[in-house]
Amino acid sequence: MEVKLEKLIEKIKSEGVDFAKTEASKILEDAQKEAKNELDLANKEIEAQKVKSKKEIDAYQSNANDSINQAARDTIISVRNEIKKLFDNALKSKIIDSFDENLIKTVIIDIAKNWSSGKNLDVVLNGVDIEKIQKMITKEVKNELKSSVDIKLDKKISHGFRVGVKGEDLHYDFTDESILETLKLYLNPKLNEILSKK
Repeated sequence: MEVKLEKLIEKIKSEGVDFAKTEASKILEDAQKEAKNELDLANKEIEAQKVKSKKEIDAYQSNANDSINQAARDTIISVRNEIKKLFDNALKSKIIDSFDENLIKTVIIDIAKNWSSGKNLDVVLNGVDIEKIQKMITKEVKNELKSSVDIKLDKKISHGFRVGVKGEDLHYDFTDESILETLKLYLNPKLNEILSKK
């Protein structure tokens, strides 16, 4: 009886150990499967994050390149405009420097001789001694052309003058602004061509 009991205990132990080993093996296998699934999921998330990060970096780089290109274009336009302003200012300065009393007198008298002989002229000007111009012109015009020249100050003119026949709308414009605009029509295309070269 004792032997049977021992065999029974032995059998129970053996079956219990086998059962425990089987259960342990199953638990270990399940744990390994779950760990593999978690690792696969983590790898997928890492890959997705890499793709997302690359897209964000590419977008940032593209925006940065666009901003740099726009800034470069803006700088080129700004520099061109500043060069044109400097050119205009230098040209205007030369025009203003050329407006002396003798030049003004000569131009007004030539206009009186060729355009309005016998007619009275209106002249508006600024930037020179008006009384001196009036004296210089009056004597010569009265003696040669039998006409008068009425000279007035016009503060809207910075330098130069306008001359026309009294009572008529037609006049010649020799102001610094008018001469500058006329010269720019001829000079700016060439300046633009120079500034557009790369």
